Amino acid sequence: GEIWARQQAENENRTLKQRIAELEEERKAQGRTNVEVLSQHGSNSRQCAVGKDVILFTILRSELPAARGKVISINPNTMVGGQPLGNEYCELVVNVVMKRDAMLPRSYGDMKTMASALKMSIAWPYNKIKECMKKECKKASTTPLKGIAGCVGQSLT
Repeated sequence: GEIWARQQAENENRTLKQRIAELEEERKAQGRTNVEVLSQHGSNSRQCAVGKDVILFTILRSELPAARGKVISINPNTMVGGQPLGNEYCELVVNVVMKRDAMLPRSYGDMKTMASALKMSIAWPYNKIKECMKKECKKASTTPLKGIAGCVGQSLT
């Protein structure tokens, strides 16, 4: 039960750390700076970068911050939980959970809420995240998503 789940989470965490290190090495090898800007994907172009800290907003009431995380992939072909990201989602690691009962847009086995996604890799829609500036990260729980530029590109109202 719990010991097995903990071992599985620790294995996933090790795998993610290894993957992040590989991605950072790959980026260095390509001679890029540490900011990789997303190219346009379909009609919903977003400006999110791999390695950026972002605030994740709830799916239903999008003014509520659900968590903070770090973008690790913007490639539409990246597989997360056996499903490709596609053009609407990015892959990120959840670092801080603010709303434990927030539902994940895609469930992964028993992982259905934000509480179970801490330190895990998940897919999250671009229109529900925004880039996290240092000040905004600290006051994220009071910052609404509406009308704020960043990964969002336009107001959701």
